Amino acid sequence: MKYTLKYRNSNSNININISEEQTIVVNLSKETGYLRIINNLNPITRESYSLTNLEIFREYNQPIALPDSLKKLKISGEFNQPII
Repeated sequence: MKYTLKYRNSNSNININISEEQTIVVNLSKETGYLRIINNLNPITRESYSLTNLEIFREYNQPIALPDSLKKLKISGEFNQPII
């Protein structure tokens, strides 16, 4: 699954559908250019869950701000941006 984000003209919330039961909502900040994960939810029930595991693979070329709830981060592939 590869996403290309082209929303640099304004602050934008973007829904990334991971599966039928999981959607991650991220905010792309115009000021910083960082993606910030703001929600992890089940789109069917609309229940929100803490994001505890995240895997970034293949090429990912966007700065990212990780949520405090994250306990496990796995990066494989080409990643050359700051993480906060």
